Amino acid sequence: MAKTLRIKPVESSLLIPFLMILSSAVVLPDKIFGRNLFYLAIIIVTFISAFHFKGLGKYKENWLLAAAFLCVGLSQLFWVERFPGAIDSIYMADENYHRTSVYLLLGAVLTFFSVPFKIEGKRRVIIMLMAFLGFIYLGSRGLYYVLTNPEGRLRIDSAATTSAYLFVMQSFLTLYIVYAMNCRGKKLICALVVFITFLIILLTQTRSVLIIYPFLLLGFVIINKMYPLRSVMLFALFSVGLTAAISGLFLHNLQERMIGAYYEISGYETNNDTSFGSRVSMWKSGIYAIEQHPFGQSTSTRFNEVKSYMDNNERGNPEGVRNSIYHLHNDVIESSSLQGILGGVALLFLFSSLIVFFYKKNLLKIALPFLILPVILFGMVDTLFINDRFIVMFCMQVYLFSAIQNCAREDVPSEPFGKQMTDL
Repeated sequence: MAKTLRIKPVESSLLIPFLMILSSAVVLPDKIFGRNLFYLAIIIVTFISAFHFKGLGKYKENWLLAAAFLCVGLSQLFWVERFPGAIDSIYMADENYHRTSVYLLLGAVLTFFSVPFKIEGKRRVIIMLMAFLGFIYLGSRGLYYVLTNPEGRLRIDSAATTSAYLFVMQSFLTLYIVYAMNCRGKKLICALVVFITFLIILLTQTRSVLIIYPFLLLGFVIINKMYPLRSVMLFALFSVGLTAAISGLFLHNLQERMIGAYYEISGYETNNDTSFGSRVSMWKSGIYAIEQHPFGQSTSTRFNEVKSYMDNNERGNPEGVRNSIYHLHNDVIESSSLQGILGGVALLFLFSSLIVFFYKKNLLKIALPFLILPVILFGMVDTLFINDRFIVMFCMQVYLFSAIQNCAREDVPSEPFGKQMTDL
């Protein structure tokens, strides 16, 4: 088990977890504020960890994951230097890579200094409340948008799909912290978090997230053996029925989108000008672009190749051509088609390093369903590593998952929630 780094001044003030939880919670609705908190957290962590540099050498997994962040960040930065985009470029990589590359390099520094610190007594309930209130704030921003724009899909200062992806990531972070702090009443809070998350997902009408989120929750419960398998499956079936009933009675647009997904997949051969069809066309054309330029290319060259491929092989797919201006809706294909094969390899290296990192931290059973798989699965149907909001949230959450120890172990007693509040 990893040794605990006891840093009295920071631990007593809870400054680091406060900054990171807040940064992760606000970066989606307020990018600048979340980014500035990200910078501040890294400065403080680096300053404090510098005094314990010798002790950090024993954490070999930190070196591995920091190297992986470094590879992905340098790959993006090298691409920016090779293919600088025009100031008024319409392509998303030209607009974002110069920021995401720097954030990833900072994430490498943060990961290198990632050392668990123990949280005891009343600090556990404070951390739990920080996470829960941050989650409530983010959810309230989404619900406010729906109230003011009742006809549209829920958005939190971003596309509906991006809002769903990042909200689910914040939901998983909140569930982990509530679970790890092991306060009385955690089951009620977790149930409330799950309910609000399902509500937000339904309102974003993001079909992939609606399918993936419950499976990840189910995986977490089964892997960690929290309840008997029969009870879990019965509850899962009940939840599916309840979700279907709510969608049918109140969310007709979502119901139509779910039904439409079936027809999009079954009718792909005759009509690919759909959400599903455009993704398949972009993936195919992206692989073609990789074959033509295995060492990378500019966004404009990539777009011309993608468009040419779709014109010749995908019946012109208008939806695919329109979306390919932004990205190709798959992280590995997007990285490889612009940065070259090495860019895709760097991203795969990061994914595998995350697994090793959390395995060594004895946290893989939690981090796999709550952090690693969401990033991989969402990145298979969309592109996350081109989004600066995601990078900030991702870096903060990797540190928080590894640094906040699980107080739910048998050797850490659970304290009554009320008693902890009276101790504050």
